[in-house]
Amino acid sequence: MVLYQVLLAISWVLFIAFFAGRLAKLFYVKGSRARWIAASVEKTLAIPLAVVQCVRAALAMSIEPSATAWAVLMAALYAWLAYDALTNDEDSWWSGRGKKIGNFFKSLFAGSSSIAPSGGSA
Repeated sequence: MVLYQVLLAISWVLFIAFFAGRLAKLFYVKGSRARWIAASVEKTLAIPLAVVQCVRAALAMSIEPSATAWAVLMAALYAWLAYDALTNDEDSWWSGRGKKIGNFFKSLFAGSSSIAPSGGSA
């Protein structure tokens, strides 16, 4: 019973963080860095949340038969949200930026293109 309550607490903490990332995506501009961070948080927490919910649903089947339907429904919902979060890649903040950063470092570390005059005589 204690394990079930611990899993319930962990699942609520994960859900709140996951849902905050999901809500943040609604308010930030598409393609912005803040939206990319919110999407990254959502994608990072999607699988652990679904796994914890599935384990909790399995425990609910053995501990609380009356709560089994609710736990299975929530596990299915979180599995669907995890699938949605992992397959939806509209918030790729890095798209096209790798080339820009590469060009920046190339120009930063490239030698000077002008040739300095020599001081000696020939």
